Amino acid sequence: MKKSILFSLLLACIMPAFCQEERSDEANRQYTSWSIVAGPNISGYRFSLQATDNAPDRISPATGFDLGTAISYHIMSDWQLRLTALTGLERTKLKQDSETTTLSSLGADIVAQAGYRIELQGTQIQLLAGPYTHFIIASQSSNHIISNPFNRTIANNPRTDNTLFALGEFSAGGAVTIVLQLKSKWMLALDTRWGLTDMLNAESHELYVRPYKVALLAGYSF
Repeated sequence: MKKSILFSLLLACIMPAFCQEERSDEANRQYTSWSIVAGPNISGYRFSLQATDNAPDRISPATGFDLGTAISYHIMSDWQLRLTALTGLERTKLKQDSETTTLSSLGADIVAQAGYRIELQGTQIQLLAGPYTHFIIASQSSNHIISNPFNRTIANNPRTDNTLFALGEFSAGGAVTIVLQLKSKWMLALDTRWGLTDMLNAESHELYVRPYKVALLAGYSF
């Protein structure tokens, strides 16, 4: 009987240390995970066209939608490298005089980020940052369908009806993402993009159009 009691006490002393070591090894091991994300976005452009003839009086953001997947390589318990591929519908409103045109484009985003995890009162928060690239697949305006999907017309010459300003098919910049990881495998993410490339076809240092986007994404990790 005494031997059984002593063995039970010894086992009770050893097991917590063993479990703690096992959890520590699991927390620091390297592994790969992937997730599916989707949600609405708001996109628009920073621009300097107000003083230019026939340019839009105002460019306002509008709502769209993002859908894609992300692959994360966890270097250790707190650090990860993440590659995200998204297909997104982006919409922007252009107002000129009394007319309003909505530009809609279907594009693809590739985002490469490094991330750090913070544990806050039992909640896991991931902070990620890195570069992104965006490619236009197809586009159209509410007034007419643009034949060339890689040039989104934003202003025409009123005398010749030729394109005066158009936006190109490629942009790049920086992306910052805040992920709230829930206790289950579900997550919520606030994703922000800040374009650094000039998408305007006009060759002038004083004129530019640069994109930005904010998306609220929900996801599930596997």
